[in-house]
Amino acid sequence: MPFSKSLAATALAIILGLASSAHAGVIIDAGPQSNQQDFLTGNYVAGTEFTLRSSLLVDGLGWLDAEGNGLTGIHTVGLWDAAGSLLAQAVVNNASTQILSAQGTALWFVTEISDLLLAPGTYRVAGTANADNVALSNNKIGNGVGLSSGYVRTDFPNGGFAYPNLSFGSEAIRATLTSDVFGSHNVPEPGSLLLAGLGLAALGLTRKRR
Repeated sequence: MPFSKSLAATALAIILGLASSAHAGVIIDAGPQSNQQDFLTGNYVAGTEFTLRSSLLVDGLGWLDAEGNGLTGIHTVGLWDAAGSLLAQAVVNNASTQILSAQGTALWFVTEISDLLLAPGTYRVAGTANADNVALSNNKIGNGVGLSSGYVRTDFPNGGFAYPNLSFGSEAIRATLTSDVFGSHNVPEPGSLLLAGLGLAALGLTRKRR
């Protein structure tokens, strides 16, 4: 293969890779060894604390349908930093985007938010527990993040939609966040951009010669 065609092919592969490289999907999930656990419904939020070791671009917030048969309620899911500041929120319902859990049967219902770049640190994601009170427990998966033991919620039963200020020992999974589910992409490194540009230029020259 001529050098120009080889370079163009390499550049195209890089571009395609950048376009699809980071469909990381659900960040906090339940694994195949998890089991169902019932919780009380009420005026509070429940979710998970997690820690980032590197920056993460977030594009969605979600609530779990542990049985995989659809949501019966409407949930407001929020993302807070360690200081208790609300960084993002979304309303999740049965019309939200569905993503199959790593557990195999459960479904995540996820609503898109404006892209939010999280710096390394500790955060809490939680949603209103007014319905769909079955969670998955005992097999947490943190796709690229560290997970604290147990789960977090606001004061029960009247905490409302607020920073989840309490922690408990149960390993319940109820709320999540997503990365690159709604078309967001990682910013390519300058070297990759240069190589891609050279490849496209070479591809253009090849076409002109024809």
